[in-house]
Amino acid sequence: QEGIVPSAWTGGFGNWDAQSKDLNSLIALNADTGFEWRKEAIKIDIECIRILPNDSKIGKLILARLLMAEEAMISDVAVKGVHYEEILQLYNDLMTLDPSHVQYYKDEHSVALLHKVTSSTESLSRHLFRYKNMDNIVCL
Repeated sequence: QEGIVPSAWTGGFGNWDAQSKDLNSLIALNADTGFEWRKEAIKIDIECIRILPNDSKIGKLILARLLMAEEAMISDVAVKGVHYEEILQLYNDLMTLDPSHVQYYKDEHSVALLHKVTSSTESLSRHLFRYKNMDNIVCL
């Protein structure tokens, strides 16, 4: 084994410069394509899960998680937050349907509520107050 020297195979290929604009364009294209593919896959999964019976615990849990994932991917401020009421209701339903995991559902409900409140300036502004003689904003 000591006398064996690995041969370099290049076949006319060279290393790709990490700073190459072509490489950066390829990475950006792949990221955009991957992002759109993921968004579409989540939408399809949401449609499939909605077919399950209304009393399905696993269906409600998966739907809540998929809706949270879709919310995380929404970049348009005008539509951001459209799923939070449904997500909160799903976790409320799960607390009733599956009391043995109620603490988990409460935790997830809290996370969804926090996302709902902080998802837009409008929803956050309802929780911000200003003292009359001060310029500082206080969140209560």
